[in-house]
Parts: sequence; C-alpha cells; structure tokens
Amino acid sequence: MNSSFPFSDFAVNMTSAGSSYLLSQEMTPAWTWAASVSLLMAATFLFDFGAKSYRDRRLRKFGSPPVVVPFIAPLGLDVGIQSVWRLFRHTFFELMTGWLEAAPGRTVEVRMFAQGLIMTDEPANIKAIMSTEYNSFAKGEVTRKIWGNMIGDTQIFTIDGEAWHKSKEILRPHIGKLRPDDLEITEKHVRRLFDRFDISKPVEVYDLIDCVQLDVTTDVFFGESANSLTTKPPFRAPMDVLLPLNTARMLFGTKALYVPDTLLAPKALRDLNGYTNAVTDRAYQRDLSKKAPEDYNMLDDLVSQKRTYKVRNDPGAYVHHAWWKVGVNVRMTLNDVTLPTGGGKSGKEPLAISKDTTIMYSLQGMQLRKDIYGADADIFRPERWEESNVNRWHFIPYNHGPRMCMGRNFGQQQMEYILARICQEYAEIRIPEGQREQQIKIELNTKMAHPCM
Repeated sequence: MNSSFPFSDFAVNMTSAGSSYLLSQEMTPAWTWAASVSLLMAATFLFDFGAKSYRDRRLRKFGSPPVVVPFIAPLGLDVGIQSVWRLFRHTFFELMTGWLEAAPGRTVEVRMFAQGLIMTDEPANIKAIMSTEYNSFAKGEVTRKIWGNMIGDTQIFTIDGEAWHKSKEILRPHIGKLRPDDLEITEKHVRRLFDRFDISKPVEVYDLIDCVQLDVTTDVFFGESANSLTTKPPFRAPMDVLLPLNTARMLFGTKALYVPDTLLAPKALRDLNGYTNAVTDRAYQRDLSKKAPEDYNMLDDLVSQKRTYKVRNDPGAYVHHAWWKVGVNVRMTLNDVTLPTGGGKSGKEPLAISKDTTIMYSLQGMQLRKDIYGADADIFRPERWEESNVNRWHFIPYNHGPRMCMGRNFGQQQMEYILARICQEYAEIRIPEGQREQQIKIELNTKMAHPCM
C-alpha cells in the first residue's frame, strides 16, 4: 500500500467491496438484517482503527502517540457507557485512577463515543498544561457551550483569550484582596453554623460547611447573603440536577452539543435563571449614591459600570476554587502540542497531541499518588506537611500559572478562621457509628458523595 494513502480510505473501499458482494447474494430477510448489522460493525471498526492509525502516523512527526485504554465495542461505546455509569455511581475517580496506574507514564488515551480523550495525573504534564505550554491550551468552545446555560457563557471559569483577561480585570480588585470587615461578616455566619451544630444529634457537616461558605461569599461580594443556613435557597435543587448532568455531558465532547441541557433539564434551568436574574434585578435597583466607590462590593461595582456580566451559578461561584480542590480539570488543545511524557508503548516518551483534543488532568489523583506521598497517601495525616517540603507541582490547591485562583487568599483566610473557631467552640468531634464508606463525587469540583456525619 502507498504510504501516503490514508487507512480510512482503505477501510471505506473494503467496506464498499464487502457490501457489493453481499448485495449480489440471494439471502432471506433475516440473513439480510444480520449481514447488514455485521457489515456496519465491521465498517465501524475499520474506520475507527484506520482513522487512529492515520492520526498516529502524523503524531510521530512531533512525538509519540499515547497508550490507549482497551475497548471492545465499536467507537469505544463500551468504555463510554461504563464511564457515564461510573460517574453517576460516584466511582469514576477510581475508574480513571485505575487506568492511569496501569499506564507507565500515568497518561492514557480513552477512546469513547468515536473520539479520543487524554487523561493524566503526571506532574510534568500538568505543569506543561498550566504553565510552560499554557498558550497551547484553553477551556475551549465545548466547555463554554456545555456550561454556558447554567453558569453563563461569559463566566470566568468557561472563557478564554481576551474575554477571560477582561473578566479577570473586572473581578480581581474584589476577589483578589481581603477587606477589614471580612472576618466580622464571617463570624456572623459562623454563629449560625454553630446553632445548626448544637442540636444534640449527628449533623451532616459537609453540607453545612458548604452552606456557610456560600452565605459568607454572597454576603461579602454581593452585599446580600444567600442565607442557606437558615433557609433553603431556590437554586440548590436545580443545581443538584444540572451539576451531575453537565459533568456527564463533558465526556461526550462535541456530541454533547446535540443534546443541550435546555432539552434535558428545562425546569431546572428556568428555576436557576429565575433566581440569578432576581439577584441581578435587585442589584440594578440599588441606590449607590449613598456609597463611596471604594466601599462598593463586587456586585455594586458591576452595576455602577453598567456591566452586562451574567451572574449565573450559585452566587459563590466566583470563589468556589478557594473552597474545593478542583478534582478534574479539562482543557482543549489549540494546536498540535508535545507534552513531556506519556507517549509510546513505554509511556516515557514525549507525548504528541493533535489540535482540538480534549485533555483531562486529575489534581485529586495526583495528590493521592503513593509514589509521591508514600503508602499512606490516602490517609488523613496532617503531620506529613511538617516532615518534608512538598514540590509545588505535587500539591496544587489553587492551580498554578496564569489561571491561578484569584480568591486563594480569601479562601485560605476563611478556612483557617472557621477551623480555628470550631476548635475554640467544641472540645471534641466524634464520628457516629454506622457510616458508609465515603466516595468521591465529581462535578465542577470534588466533594463527598455521601453524608459526612
């Protein structure tokens, strides 16, 4: 075969020849149906294999192709269905970690739904994505469109380029600094948190901590608290529907755009948008003439400048990275790019990735690697931080590089203050018997999948 002849063309020709042969034979309807299905499956296998072979030959010009997770069904449907199932069962993290542990370079390609998805938890590759090769990666249009209806298509977590820079400059003066009254506001909500603790029976701690951070951030940055510790905000239920739904859609890549969340969860979107629009409407009705510009909170500032900035997502979204470790980040390659490792059969060669490829990197997985943190990496042992200096690319709570979290100082202050206040208020914290084994739930961030009593 001519080396310049694409294998996908060969697959099409072979399929055409087989089809012509079958059509020339006299067969019963049942045999015709069976033959057609078999032919379709064979053609799909050949096409997918041929397309990958052709792509790999091109990748070898600037690196080595990745190791591929084995699959059986055409177009990787078995791996895709398994991934979606495990995501909703809160075991996708374990599935992904298993694939990476089996790969020498902790980097693999997962082919599902007729597309390739690169996964990695290798620090050298994560460093390249966040820093040294930063300009070759972006959130991408797929991410923006999947999350746009829910958190806004101008939200800083989903945009790139000039729009991202402009959004960053708008938010930095507020999110990137601490205010004299931050802790005074925090204490008000901490007292409400303690009221929820003091009921003489086990409480779901994780949800209450989630509520207090939401109440503090909305109070500080919007000037009105969500009051989720004392009431049930109307956006919580739609968020519980939309977060897992859109996270699962990310696995489908561009194909997710054919089935939008406006079709899958229209009521949840209406309820969420109704709440956020009401917050925005009230903000535009504020009389800012009684405030000095230096006293404006973030929402005041946006209103004063007549910004049309969409305030979608739960109102604490702008600083949510300051509260949760981002478990799995997703990027799209803007051009052909080479990562330091993960290529070839050995997994140790430079990894070649073609333009418009989705790459998913797991910070949570990297920070639980036993070859980095030791045999007890998955055990809560704070003393480890006193025993050695950790490489800055082995522990990344707020990202590194240009997209480092702007709210890291505020978030760090909040965590330290609330933990200190809990230690001051309570002599002991006990875990009641009968707790189920905890699992990791992956959405926009990682969180506990089950009640944490």
